[in-house]
Amino acid sequence: MNVLSFVRKSLAAVAAGFLVVAASTAWAAPPSIPVSMQITVTPHQSANGIVPGNPGNSPNAFYDYYNVAAGTSLGDSIAVDLCITTLTDDGTLATWNVNVDISTDAPAGNLDGVSASPNPVTFSKGDIVGTCHATTITIATDPLADISANFDYVKNLKITVDDPPGKKEVSATLDGQTHVKIRVEVGPPPGPSCFATDSEFNYLYQCDGTTAVTSGTDGRFAIVANKKNLEVATNPGQFYYNVLWRNATGSDVTVNVAFVRSGVNTNGAQAIHAGVFPAPFSGVDLAGFNAVNDAIPGGKGDSMSGVVVPAGWTMWVTYHLEWAGVGYLVPPGAANTCGAANQTWTVSATLTTSTGDAIGGPCIAGGTGYLKK
Repeated sequence: MNVLSFVRKSLAAVAAGFLVVAASTAWAAPPSIPVSMQITVTPHQSANGIVPGNPGNSPNAFYDYYNVAAGTSLGDSIAVDLCITTLTDDGTLATWNVNVDISTDAPAGNLDGVSASPNPVTFSKGDIVGTCHATTITIATDPLADISANFDYVKNLKITVDDPPGKKEVSATLDGQTHVKIRVEVGPPPGPSCFATDSEFNYLYQCDGTTAVTSGTDGRFAIVANKKNLEVATNPGQFYYNVLWRNATGSDVTVNVAFVRSGVNTNGAQAIHAGVFPAPFSGVDLAGFNAVNDAIPGGKGDSMSGVVVPAGWTMWVTYHLEWAGVGYLVPPGAANTCGAANQTWTVSATLTTSTGDAIGGPCIAGGTGYLKK
């Protein structure tokens, strides 16, 4: 082989090597992403005026200024904007969608009644930088109990991007406050709470027979009269006025209770009873009702004195009653339908301390009756 031939073959080999390397490099290159974007999440001040806290500019939006009284519900709404802040679309995809979900975070928490709508929020072909879609986080709880110190109820939510169809062609990332943390502190009622029941601890009901009435005098009862137009019975046949107060003062309190009755008589020599329950109080139920009626007797004289309620404990007082109209003529104008009921009984309880200081305002409950046909 002459020198010229050797050089030619060597150059050919080098050129072939470059082609192999180039081919390998082209094969190993990652595919391009036709659509990529960044979506910024912004939770706003709630409808109730709660401004989200953001310690240290973290991705967490804390809604932790909720403070409600025990036995009440919480309702609020939080508007959340999701906006495209960067977008690259090379136009090769005919259509594309990106879904953003709001779901529970870990730990999810114990606050029920929290939801988001719409959920998911969808971005799609045609959206541009600056396009915003909104969702609303709604809080609609049942009545809340005071179950612990600090934050009694918590709900943790996270905002995430679904893997879009054909995710190798569509890429989306989130920025902003992508974690929403709702925290509710429940305090004692501002004063005593009260309600009426029958002797088996059933609440009085509205006319449809389904909705329990847990305060006021809207609960119904029926009055039974004989052919002589004398009232002979009621349904239910007996009533109980219930009043509760939680001692949140931080020290023991001696409580006096004074009752004012209208339309009802006392039932039994020990019509009044009081019970005290340690924290955490499990709430009003039949077991607690029975425990009170087996606890401290208070006679039937429209008052009870000297009930010691330790700090943090709950006092529950019951008053056993019956309709005062039994044995008397049905009064003129007495309604004979549930919807028009106009025969009312009430009890008002006023709580004071042993030094005479009022504990909240008077608490009034009772029922309204009608003549059963």
